[in-house]
Amino acid sequence: MEGMMRISEFLEQHAARGGVSFHMPGHKGGALYRRLGYERALRDALRWDITEIPGADNLFRADGILKEGQERYAALYGVARSLYLVNGSSAGIVAAILACVPPGGKLLMARGSHKSVFSALTLGGIRPVFMPVDAPGGGSGRQDAAPTASLDGEAASHGVDAFSLGVDATSHGVGAAFCRPQAVAKLLEQHPDAAAVILPSPNYYGICSDIRAIADVVHGHGKTFIVDQAHGAHLKFFEQAAPGFLPASAESRGADIVVASTHKTLGSLTQSAILHVVNPARVDVARLEDRLSCMQSTSPSYLLMASLDLCCEILEKHGAALVREWAENLRGFYDAAVQIPGLRVMGTDAWPAARLDRTKLNLDMRAAGLSGAALHDFLVGENIWPELHTEDFVMCMTGLGNEAADYGRLLAALEKASATATATARAESAAAPDHRHGILCFFGGLTMDYISTRGDGERIGGAQAIIRGLAPDRGLYVPDAFPELQVGADFDAARLAESGYRGIARLVLAAFLPDFTADEIAACVDGAYDAKFDTPDIAPLHSITKNRMAGRSADAHFLELWHGKTAAFKDMALSILPYLMKTAVKKTGEDKKIVILTATSGDTGKAALAGFADVPGTEIFVYYPKDGVSAVQERQMVTQEGANVHVFGIRGNFDDAQTAVKGVFTDAAFAEQLAGRGMRLSSANSINIGRLVPQVAYYVSAWARLVASGAVGVGEPINICVPTGNFGNILAAWYAGRIGVPIARLICASNENKVLTDFLRTGVYDARRDFILTDSPSMDILISSNLERLLWHLSGERPSDNVRRMMASLDADGFYDVGDAVRAGLADGGFTGGYADMDKAHAALARAWNEEGYLMDTHTAVAYAVWLDYLKQTGDATPTVIASTASPYKFAGSVARVLGLPAQADEFRAVEQLLEYTGQPVPEGLRDLDKKPVLHDRVIEKDAIRASIEGLV
Repeated sequence: MEGMMRISEFLEQHAARGGVSFHMPGHKGGALYRRLGYERALRDALRWDITEIPGADNLFRADGILKEGQERYAALYGVARSLYLVNGSSAGIVAAILACVPPGGKLLMARGSHKSVFSALTLGGIRPVFMPVDAPGGGSGRQDAAPTASLDGEAASHGVDAFSLGVDATSHGVGAAFCRPQAVAKLLEQHPDAAAVILPSPNYYGICSDIRAIADVVHGHGKTFIVDQAHGAHLKFFEQAAPGFLPASAESRGADIVVASTHKTLGSLTQSAILHVVNPARVDVARLEDRLSCMQSTSPSYLLMASLDLCCEILEKHGAALVREWAENLRGFYDAAVQIPGLRVMGTDAWPAARLDRTKLNLDMRAAGLSGAALHDFLVGENIWPELHTEDFVMCMTGLGNEAADYGRLLAALEKASATATATARAESAAAPDHRHGILCFFGGLTMDYISTRGDGERIGGAQAIIRGLAPDRGLYVPDAFPELQVGADFDAARLAESGYRGIARLVLAAFLPDFTADEIAACVDGAYDAKFDTPDIAPLHSITKNRMAGRSADAHFLELWHGKTAAFKDMALSILPYLMKTAVKKTGEDKKIVILTATSGDTGKAALAGFADVPGTEIFVYYPKDGVSAVQERQMVTQEGANVHVFGIRGNFDDAQTAVKGVFTDAAFAEQLAGRGMRLSSANSINIGRLVPQVAYYVSAWARLVASGAVGVGEPINICVPTGNFGNILAAWYAGRIGVPIARLICASNENKVLTDFLRTGVYDARRDFILTDSPSMDILISSNLERLLWHLSGERPSDNVRRMMASLDADGFYDVGDAVRAGLADGGFTGGYADMDKAHAALARAWNEEGYLMDTHTAVAYAVWLDYLKQTGDATPTVIASTASPYKFAGSVARVLGLPAQADEFRAVEQLLEYTGQPVPEGLRDLDKKPVLHDRVIEKDAIRASIEGLV
């Protein structure tokens, strides 16, 4: 018809405009091909359009070049099988569902699933069970996300289509695809006959679900897990080239089948995609290939398959460099975007990004008076083409083909949009209600992953990290991001203080372990922090104000962490770890007995024994340096009752015990042997993230109490001083600072074994020194395991590589140098170090008692002495929390000697003497210890730990 434009004419005109593409496909108008010298793919397109001629192979019986191409993809993504898709991801999704769900069967699915999922329901007569969107604050995502379907969502008929389900299957609600592991678990319990689970992650806007935690749930129920990763084909390469910048890929997080559209963000042509079989043990691959043959064209386009092949080649040769450049361009964009008035970008500090694919730029300029539609039209007028817009915001989809100039053009256009928005529009926007359609509310319940400090990017959920304890590669698990709790919101000090210690602990644990439900967290907290503690405050503060000894006005607030069952700070974490462990085992479907190995410098051992004694499904082994703990500490351990507890003295020091225990953890043959007997190893040491996270809570509690009491003003910082050996306690303080507690300085206090003091001053960790026995034995450590976590956090783009290098140097040569970047990170993090020898610590202890009437143990005395030195040297009168880590009665002999009391025959007589002299109550757990029978009297060599376990389990 005359006057109508042909498709070819439109394409010619659009190409001639030379605009900037922020829409799919990811090659961005061929820019990626031209940049890397692949112009032939564009020039020879028509000549490449062939059918199955000799030598060209056949997609449905691939045994030549197509088979080889698919094998290269499998190697590139690290999966068992990869299959070309020429009818888009849609064909792969339909085939995967039809292969995994029998006709008339049930499928658990997200409400915001792609249209192809609903097509599969229709074709297979499959009954859907919708996973609810449980947004905190009552939101349920966009109104186009299945508002009329019931929560359990089972369709009334088998022959369903999108409209009979009451679902707009073409919609992409911002939060409608987000699912929580606990919701999946509940539905699988309600629908045990469901055959498989499918959900999209990331969704159209980049929001990701916790694939690892959901995979654990799905596999625990014996089901198959399919992930529609159409918008996340790039995630695998960010794991390798820019770890930690984006959420991990479904291929590495436990999915069984992953469908990925390489054309959306990478380099292949539109309609080309890949289906990955990650876990063939859970997939009938032959059935999958049969169903896929039904969904694909019998004349597959060689142009599409050639583009898949070229995309693979580009990723093999240039992928790492291109992805690192992509990440740097995104960082630059986000940094600049937050400076533009009236612009909000999901993924900046204002819009938390713990579970967000930040290659999707969600741009909201309503504060500048521009609706989503108006901003879209403005950008198109600037010859910038976004992917889509809603009524509220625009989404720009970045890809491998975008270059730095593209981001500059977009920033310039956004600055222009902000500057030209009318005052009237601004006023109207400010007066309008703020409807965000669930974007922000979904971040409140998002989960985080845990990564090994020495790993290759494998990400697991918090529950699994707690069960494992130490990673298989000898690394320690760290969170991939920190919860974004803000002072004045989550951290309203008055509200926190009023909620009490248990309320604060619930908040902190829920933030770090969001794969646990609120009810699970509450049960763990309430079970741990109860009458086992001799004060309802759990961790009270004792303040010394207007400190006279330092000669200047400064306040010290002793955070007493020793009011639990064993009278040491380890109770704060080890009272709750057994509850977390039991919950984690139940959540993940773990069916093996947990064998807990623990090396102790004195306090961890007893606290772990008390926590795990007679806990079903566990055995606990504790190893302590025979001549490296106090008599009270040893007696606490060797008198511990419980059918599942085993205690051994080690001939050597704590470092020997710790190194030997870590060696058992990394003994693959032994782990396999235990697995064959239905057991797996875990740890109660602070190497277990389940030990570290609860410690964060008591620093939050201390800060909240200080603000609520008026000792610290709202928003004013505090210092924290910690007697430190294995570094976990001060690392927990640093974590508290990362989630919102305003901390100015972290003062790391050491005794004569001052490896950490020297490290913080020089950036060189040097354990090549004599080991000194002191009367603060829990600090007599030369290898501080938890420091490895901090090094990972401060090591920049490839932290695991840096940590592996440093730990290898420590193992081989006894030292490592962290380099300039980590040195700068330590300074920026507020770390400073100091040490006190026994004479200086004794003097501080005596003066605290004689002048302030405050009795402390020998470890707390080290911290107090170091703080007094710091105060004199710096004049920094910032209110300081000093971690008081043990009751003075745990080291009664040393404390009595410092106070000038006559020597006693043994430590237990010293307890009685100290009570009589000071009148300070003896903790219940330390009373009459010498009258309890010794139940564990075995002493072994450090290399006999494995044999000791084999002999008892």
